Amino acid sequence: MLERIRQTHDIWHAVLGLGTQGYEEVLVHAFQWPQLRMNYSAMVVGFGALKHFLGERRWRLMRNDAIGDARRAGQTALPLVPVYWERYWDEPIDNVRKRLQVTPAAAWPSYRRAA
Repeated sequence: MLERIRQTHDIWHAVLGLGTQGYEEVLVHAFQWPQLRMNYSAMVVGFGALKHFLGERRWRLMRNDAIGDARRAGQTALPLVPVYWERYWDEPIDNVRKRLQVTPAAAWPSYRRAA
């Protein structure tokens, strides 16, 4: 399972509509936490929130509960680990999100308010 997570982690970024900036990585792991319950994700969220949200003064995302929105999105999405992503390459990303019940970051209240 860990190998598949490593192989597909970057796809989760795309499905969530998040880039690879440090604070976006924290949000992917906040989404990933309820999906996988990996201690590593909890550490990334905890330490990353201190560094990227507080240390880099991304107050609006922190104040607007972006981590909570990401966690809730992870809870409501279907499990992503068993997804055979290779079957979806030709499908529009919005269709894939709908099929997997993934709410992208652009639809999270915290992201809309921080934009």
